[in-house]
Amino acid sequence: MVTTINDLQRRNKNGQHKGMVVELVGPAGVGKSTLFRALRQKELPWLLCQYVPPVWSISYAPFYIINILMLIPYLVRLIGNGDRLLNRRELAFMAILNGWHEILRKEVANSNKIIVLDQGPISIMAYLRVWGPQSLFYSNMQAWWEKVYGKWMEALSMVVMLDTSDEKVIWRINNRPQGHHLKGESNNIVLEWLYRYRVLYEQIVGRLSPNSHGIRVVRIDSGNNSVDEIMEKVFHEFHFTGGKVNQ
Repeated sequence: MVTTINDLQRRNKNGQHKGMVVELVGPAGVGKSTLFRALRQKELPWLLCQYVPPVWSISYAPFYIINILMLIPYLVRLIGNGDRLLNRRELAFMAILNGWHEILRKEVANSNKIIVLDQGPISIMAYLRVWGPQSLFYSNMQAWWEKVYGKWMEALSMVVMLDTSDEKVIWRINNRPQGHHLKGESNNIVLEWLYRYRVLYEQIVGRLSPNSHGIRVVRIDSGNNSVDEIMEKVFHEFHFTGGKVNQ
């Protein structure tokens, strides 16, 4: 039986949940942003839907300054050792991967809060793999990547992977109101990109969630479920795991 949202709200008030950090993952067109907005609109006191720390916010300036300074030993290794230098977005993404986990863990520590991320660390890792300079993945950067994976293995509690058929994804991309680099492209090009991102997501999630680790991976077909049905499934998983893998 699917647990209702009202039931879950009561249970959270009674302290039966452990704090969790959850990321929504999937290629373009599978409905991540739609689900994220629907969850935000519920306005449940224990459910926090967050984007990455905004670079334009003065309140987050110390976060970016501290984490970029921490990255300097690794950034030096990139100079003259690749196809190009990092741009500002990529540098911000590295800072997020380096230090955002600490902010999130503090927010859920000793609480029943559940934080849901859109464009979280898995999406950022995939973005850097696709769009970042090749030098980010040379052998002299592997120590940093190992640390990043270790940090997010401890910070994430659950990954909700959304996907559906190629036909539905292509239709959604071409009919979405906002722009996208795949919008209007041929089906073959879109399919190549979908395959690339799907493989990357599987590799990253597999690295973060080996059999011995406690990150729960939930897969949902967003093409055969309405937004409300997907929300009910996600809320049910929140209660089912309580922040831990069900044994």
